[in-house]
Amino acid sequence: MTDEEVLRVARAVRRRYRTREPFTLAAAAGVNVRCADFCSLRGLYTVILGNAFVALQADMPEPLARTVLMHELGHHFLHRELAANRAFRVVSDLPMTERPEYEANLFAADMLVSERALAPLLRTHGTEEAAAAELFVCPELVSIKLECLARRGLRVNAAYPGKRFRL
Repeated sequence: MTDEEVLRVARAVRRRYRTREPFTLAAAAGVNVRCADFCSLRGLYTVILGNAFVALQADMPEPLARTVLMHELGHHFLHRELAANRAFRVVSDLPMTERPEYEANLFAADMLVSERALAPLLRTHGTEEAAAAELFVCPELVSIKLECLARRGLRVNAAYPGKRFRL
């Protein structure tokens, strides 16, 4: 799947469900969200007997929980067929190498970081970290959004050019 295809799916999801909020979106899309205590996982997505589930690490701060949930919802909307036989999972200390993980991160960035909100926050606060705090998301998600905008030809100053993140 190309970046443009991922962004097209994100736009279609926003239009259909009329929300960018991950917990609201999960409920509207029929995705069951549960919290659990994991050792190294932040979240996972799976489909069991046709029912979609996301499990989130129970003790995450809310900006991280929102980010991880939207990442897992990216798998739901982009890769549901791949999850029929295995769970997607997010391991905090591994670099992202698989295309489906990158696509889920791109989906999350496009859903949670609107261009309209980001530009004035960067002008006002000056850093990706401060903008992320205002948007209530992880700074890495702002970086992914900035990288995406730069690839589309918009002038941005991403702090982490070319680096891919596992959320």
